[in-house]
Amino acid sequence: EAQAIDQKIWMVWMTPVDLVLRARMQEALDARVSGDPLRTLTLLDKLVADYPTYAEAWNQRATMYYIIGNYDASIADCAKVLELEPRHFGALAGRALMYLQLDKRPLALRDMATALALHPFLSERRLFPELQQDVTRI
Repeated sequence: EAQAIDQKIWMVWMTPVDLVLRARMQEALDARVSGDPLRTLTLLDKLVADYPTYAEAWNQRATMYYIIGNYDASIADCAKVLELEPRHFGALAGRALMYLQLDKRPLALRDMATALALHPFLSERRLFPELQQDVTRI
């Protein structure tokens, strides 16, 4: 059930109602899938400039910055995502992973605990034994 709900949430985030925005987002996703990080970042830069309130454009750019190892830019974009959509468990979990890699475990724990409060079945949970619990109990 959790996986189905997760997929529905991502579908809402990734599929904006505005058809122009949707097409531009798809173009950026296609560039990412094709393995062209520079083109992907260029498209996402334009997307966040033209649609600054569309949280998922910021999140996708944060993901690209993470992929290329620019954690400072990625963390900044995650902050923007969370300003626009405080329940974005993907941005929280992603930022937690970066904080772990930057040896900032207290910040990572804070973000992961918040993410798990929203989505208790995140796979990143395994990296935080202090946050383990039986989420299947009612």
